[in-house]
Amino acid sequence: MDELADSQAFFGLEYRPGEKSEVWHCKECDRLIIFDDDRIYVTRYMRRAFGVRHSLGLMPTVAFSTRGVLYSEELFFDEVDEYLTEKTYRGEAPEYEFFDAEYACSNLFLTPRIMRREVFDNPSKSFGDWYRAELSKTSNALFDQNDVACARPLKQWLVSPEDMSTLARHD
Repeated sequence: MDELADSQAFFGLEYRPGEKSEVWHCKECDRLIIFDDDRIYVTRYMRRAFGVRHSLGLMPTVAFSTRGVLYSEELFFDEVDEYLTEKTYRGEAPEYEFFDAEYACSNLFLTPRIMRREVFDNPSKSFGDWYRAELSKTSNALFDQNDVACARPLKQWLVSPEDMSTLARHD
């Protein structure tokens, strides 16, 4: 994302293979259903690991894990829109403006750098629909926005052998 920090819109970034996963959360059974790299079929099922938040140790390091941001695009964007619109009305707009190119200062709409500065790293505003996350082939852990080191997971899901065997039978 750093190489595209000023040249692309955050929500329109194209990801290289292995950089993006879509995660669906079932509110009835608390399972995660994961689609990797925009595939149309499920690649992993995960079930919640309980007691993680109260564990005394740090989360075990998982080989081949990726740290990033997990967010609900629709809800998250609505919050960002409301926040930046309020700033605009108060005359505190950042270096771009939603609808008026005169105020855009040649910046693309919500570049990764602007998103990082105005949203992800902004201590004065907490957006409730995003978390720091660590995803591997066997685990998905969510961390508080302020847990930059990703040291203590709020929630964690692990690949479910039962669900994966069912998935394998249907392939």
